[in-house]
Amino acid sequence: MTVDMSGRWRRPRRLAVAWLVVVVGTAFSFPTTVISATAVAAHNPPASATSCPGGPQDPSALGTTCGAATSPLAPYVPSVASLPRGAAACPSVSGKQPSSATATCTAAVAYQDSRSPILALPGGSSQCPSVAGKVSSPEAACASDQTIAQTAVHSGPISLPPGMTRCPDLGSKQSSATAACGSNPLAESATPSQTTITLPSDTQPCQSTTSKESSPTAACQSVAAVRGMSVRRISTAGSFPADIAGYSASLYESTNALPPGYSITLSAYANLDVGPTPYYIEIYDLSTGGLLAVCGSGNSCSTSISESSPTTHSFIAYIGSYSGSNPPGTIAATSGIVYCTWLSISLGASPQYLAPGGQSTVTAYVNTDVGPTPFYIEVFDASTGANLAICASGSTCSGSEAQSGATVHTFVAYVSGYGTSNPPPSVQVAASINVVWFGISLAASQVTLVTGGTTTLTATANADVGPSPYWISIFDQGSGRVALCATGSSCSVNVTQGATTIRDYVAYVGSSGTGNPPTPVAATSNSVQVTWLTVSLAANPTLLAPSASSTLTATTTQNVGPTPYYILIFDHSTQSLLASCATGTSCSTSVSQSVAAVHNFIAYVSSYGTGDPPPNPRTDSNVVAVTWWGVSLNTSSSLVGPGATVTLTATANFNVSGTPYWVEIFDQSSSPNYL
Repeated sequence: MTVDMSGRWRRPRRLAVAWLVVVVGTAFSFPTTVISATAVAAHNPPASATSCPGGPQDPSALGTTCGAATSPLAPYVPSVASLPRGAAACPSVSGKQPSSATATCTAAVAYQDSRSPILALPGGSSQCPSVAGKVSSPEAACASDQTIAQTAVHSGPISLPPGMTRCPDLGSKQSSATAACGSNPLAESATPSQTTITLPSDTQPCQSTTSKESSPTAACQSVAAVRGMSVRRISTAGSFPADIAGYSASLYESTNALPPGYSITLSAYANLDVGPTPYYIEIYDLSTGGLLAVCGSGNSCSTSISESSPTTHSFIAYIGSYSGSNPPGTIAATSGIVYCTWLSISLGASPQYLAPGGQSTVTAYVNTDVGPTPFYIEVFDASTGANLAICASGSTCSGSEAQSGATVHTFVAYVSGYGTSNPPPSVQVAASINVVWFGISLAASQVTLVTGGTTTLTATANADVGPSPYWISIFDQGSGRVALCATGSSCSVNVTQGATTIRDYVAYVGSSGTGNPPTPVAATSNSVQVTWLTVSLAANPTLLAPSASSTLTATTTQNVGPTPYYILIFDHSTQSLLASCATGTSCSTSVSQSVAAVHNFIAYVSSYGTGDPPPNPRTDSNVVAVTWWGVSLNTSSSLVGPGATVTLTATANFNVSGTPYWVEIFDQSSSPNYL
């Protein structure tokens, strides 16, 4: 507004006051918060100003202009919270922080959700299959590991020993094509070193032999005690009394234990050259009855034989008449029987799948007693390199290990030379196995939803449960199991709640039982809380004078009393806690500001906390703004001469458009004083 000071010269009056006036029953509004007035007589607006519109019953004064700017606010100061007039303080709940003294709440009515959750397969996934009598639930999806194919083994051929020449024929006496012969006996191998071993619980130390010691911490069994196998004794070279005086025979083998696919050399020795005699040196496989070698001359006869699959064969040699079947028709001398094993090893663990802190006994099984061989049974934790067991004799070797946390370790066993590091020397055969100390975690795709919303729960174990005796299951702590997977290392399910609720979920590696927990349990996950819940916040009034109070009311869709959560109301502008209600579905408090200000407020359902946001918020409300009105008045000049014009500008701290208020400027020194 511009004021014209015509007439005789007077000292100008300083205009310093502006009011916001509420007109009860007005049917129109003013669009802006800044009003400027021109001279009363001429009503000419300032240059570049727009005329301020009015309402149908009370138009704006002619010559006034409006602007959209609001007056700047002072720095935020905390709101003053108080109990709404006539309201009782919200009661406290046992075990929870007391409700604040400035809060009132509605009566606590326990929420009853009679509807079952809607369970469904996650989008794009297939039902988890059932395996080996283990059934998965129809709404569960899982991820499975691939199995490793096993290769079949077959027997191998008989061949001439490497580096040797075929034993020649002599006249009418034929040597076999795969036989080598010579006059020098084969030297025996040296005795291997002594060792130490580990001892599992509830077992006895493995006995030592005269030449090979068992380690004091190793356990072993003879072949006769393992899986119903019969004892296989490996004989040293020797001879029987001569069948015909003057003849003797002995049989030697290059080794008595070796991997499948490798060859041994059998060497038979006579005490004389059989060439001038009517007899042959012959070697037979006693296990099959087959003739392996025939030498018609010399005092030795050798051949090589291999087997591609694990087996034990016995062999014998004769000095006798030529024959293709065992024994020959005429026997001049018979050797001792020797045994050779084409080794196999397998590895087992008991238990193989267990809970953290549990102990597993890992046992290697070999198809012969290693005592008479130059080899040991050794077991290592390949994940750490630690030696678990060394056994100098027996056909089994065991060691035990425990792990305090969830992990998967690979164990490996060998028939080998003596060694304390992995791998040991002279490995003949090896086998491995994984031992699982189960662990599991649970996650939800969304933890805060509106009613009718869907979340995907996914439990992830550290190993595939398919080969184990366990399932992955997911439970609603309040209502029961929601998913069961018989195989795979993960298990997922979609859960939809059609009503307001806060649900706690947990996953297990355990049995397929429907009880919570499904005992026996190998692993338990973290707990995941999913909230189907809303909270809204309202203020009444949202526009008021300084020092007046506005009532803030937060309303939830579930009574928080039976839950571990609170309804909390914060001054979002200062991040200060105004009210906390430990029970009820609504929480109210009154707030005031002593000066003109605009503050934002927000409500949460969460754990108790005084910071904004509080810990573990389950849901938050809309933000509500409350304005404690204020107005300022400025003049273009505070000292002018007669006839001069000044512009008065009143600025409110909110836009009066859309409200029942307008901005007016008055001259307090004259009557009428409305400008």
